[in-house]
Amino acid sequence: MDQTSQSAFSAVSWNVLADHFLRGSRVQYDHVHDSHLEWQSRKERIVSRILGFGCDILCLQEVEPIFFESVLSPTLQQHGYDGLMNERSCEDNHPGTCTFWRQDRFSLSRYFSQRRTLLVVLQDGQSEGGNCLAVVNVHLQGDPKETVARLRQLQGALEILENLSHEALLVLGDFNSELRDSACTAWLAHGKVSQGTLDWGVEVSVDAESVPWHRYMMRSAYERDSTDFSHTIAGAAGFVGMIDHLWFTESSLQLECTWPLLNCLAEREEVLERGLPSATHPSDHLPIGATFYWAGEIRDLRSCAPRRADDAVVVKTRPAARIPCDVEALRKLVVGKSKHDWEAIMKGIGELDARHPLLHGVELPESAVVKGHFADLQGNFEIKTRGIAMVLVRSFAISESLRDEIASMISNITFQDEKPSKEDIERLQARKVRWAQLLTELVENDVSVAVSADSMVQFGVIVEGMNKKWAKKLEAAAVNENEDEDDVVYCFDDF
Repeated sequence: MDQTSQSAFSAVSWNVLADHFLRGSRVQYDHVHDSHLEWQSRKERIVSRILGFGCDILCLQEVEPIFFESVLSPTLQQHGYDGLMNERSCEDNHPGTCTFWRQDRFSLSRYFSQRRTLLVVLQDGQSEGGNCLAVVNVHLQGDPKETVARLRQLQGALEILENLSHEALLVLGDFNSELRDSACTAWLAHGKVSQGTLDWGVEVSVDAESVPWHRYMMRSAYERDSTDFSHTIAGAAGFVGMIDHLWFTESSLQLECTWPLLNCLAEREEVLERGLPSATHPSDHLPIGATFYWAGEIRDLRSCAPRRADDAVVVKTRPAARIPCDVEALRKLVVGKSKHDWEAIMKGIGELDARHPLLHGVELPESAVVKGHFADLQGNFEIKTRGIAMVLVRSFAISESLRDEIASMISNITFQDEKPSKEDIERLQARKVRWAQLLTELVENDVSVAVSADSMVQFGVIVEGMNKKWAKKLEAAAVNENEDEDDVVYCFDDF
């Protein structure tokens, strides 16, 4: 369903710098005047700043349970908000995340607390159909070396959404990693972490690459190559970086605007000169925020959530590509790929389900799992490859008759179980000749796409055929343990 709502909503994230971390050593903040660190003064300025946001959704980090219970929650309730705090933080009496929302706009559907993340699913009462918005408030592991831990914390929060209906997703908070170039940025933007990705200037490990992928089409509200920064302590004399992020699903939300981190150039220069906190800014982080509309294709996004972390072993053996939701992106994905990339694409197709937009109208019956040659590919793999191939064929800007013939040739690919007869060989040779003729009638880009479509169906047919053949062999072996049959083993090099 396409929908555009004129009722915008805003979301803000802010790490408020818990007093807990200032009660001991203040060596990092020795350049800051004591009055700017004193909790009573900071607490009042934090509350005043929060009330000034006037936002619809508020995500805070480094909130102490006593501050939440005695100050934030009652104060914000008086101003029309409802909210909750990470239960893990309350149990440990340790600073954590908390999320608030305007009661006249949103109502709480579900929530889940984890040590570093807080997930709430909010129903928007001002949207058509009462759309549900998932909001993941994060404060990820701070040690620069803990790349995998940060990824696991993100993935662990998003995997819960596989079982929760939602039409849009926001992921925001203190990522403790640079927006410009980090493993978390790569994972959210591309669905996975690729080899060569840098995190705090160091190339990620294989463990980071194996974190289960997701299918959300995520975008950062703030420009990744911007000179904006959200955190500093010593100003220009120390670290200055954008480690607070705000990501959204661009398939269902339209970004109206981002909120400026600082009001003017003079204020920016003052922060770079004196650092944070200051008389103006009560935390060493600056708040980030953005305003959104519901727009585009509004659909349930449960199928986009990552799989459980224990599925990572499968990703290690054969990495999976994220299959995009639009045809143009799919065309780019399948053209000119290496054997390694092609394996990833086939694995990605294998993990699709009927909720994927490109498989709309394709019936996927229940199928038994066969422990055979291609056991790591999911059921109905042949049907899925045929469905994706037909999407590619329909993208060709050619005559209807030519398109129909190409579609027919691909649809008629079958599994050759027995030794081919003379007639079979002649038929295959005739197909090869005609296929080559058809390719000459296509433009260059379509030729590559057509070859990819043909190859993926051929491989899908082989997977289905070999798994069925293997199942029959196991059944026969149960009757006669002495039966022996030579099998042909296929690999990706054959296609």
